[in-house]
Amino acid sequence: MKILIVDDDHDIREIMMFTYDNEVDAEFLFAGDGKEAISKLESEPDIDLIVCDYNMPVSNGGDVYIYLLENKMNIPYVFCSSENIKDHHEFLDNHLVISEIKKPNIVL
Repeated sequence: MKILIVDDDHDIREIMMFTYDNEVDAEFLFAGDGKEAISKLESEPDIDLIVCDYNMPVSNGGDVYIYLLENKMNIPYVFCSSENIKDHHEFLDNHLVISEIKKPNIVL
């Protein structure tokens, strides 16, 4: 299994990898924004799961999801954000979304 973890925070990517690594036998790929995630999807055709933040610089998680839909890529998508998926029009067709992970909204 190949899992793409997309988040602009390196520490969050590492925490997610360590969490999933204990649960599944998988190879992990990482992207720091939506543009990099789309590039990974183009170069790694055998990705089995995407765990993706929404708010990121350059390109967001909605852009990644739209790319999946437009390219008819049937890859399960996990929305991982402090925001609500229902607030984003990109996810009106949410047939690829298999879960939503709510990140705490911490302001320092």
